[in-house]
Amino acid sequence: MEIEALPLDELPDGSMRLVPANGHTIGLYRCGGELHAIEDRCTHDDGPLCEGEWDADVCQVVCPRHGARFDLRTGNALTLPAYLPVATYPVRVREDGSPGPGFSVGGDVDGSVYCMAVSLDGRVLVGGAFTRFGGLSRAR
Repeated sequence: MEIEALPLDELPDGSMRLVPANGHTIGLYRCGGELHAIEDRCTHDDGPLCEGEWDADVCQVVCPRHGARFDLRTGNALTLPAYLPVATYPVRVREDGSPGPGFSVGGDVDGSVYCMAVSLDGRVLVGGAFTRFGGLSRAR
């Protein structure tokens, strides 16, 4: 599955946007010129994560409830009380406007199909992994 998020020029470096995704929310971040997408759910207590403060210099977000810190590049929990990683999703931008491949599908791992999204003409698409039950799953 792929989700068209927004034009790239609407997400300047050092900014974040929340993107609705199949009944869930994904935080789309741009730090150091790179795009990162994570599920808006702290693994400590399932609360909203992307509403917390974040540091664009080190690409980390802090949960607003209990202060757990996560790496936006890997999803890894860096501080307690969280110890499990948050789900991350691939992000692609196609700048040339050519038709391209659309998306490529990886293998079926643990009942999930993993998709790599490709954008259309300078728009950002977030590709996630959706399990057979329709929920968000960690992209591998």
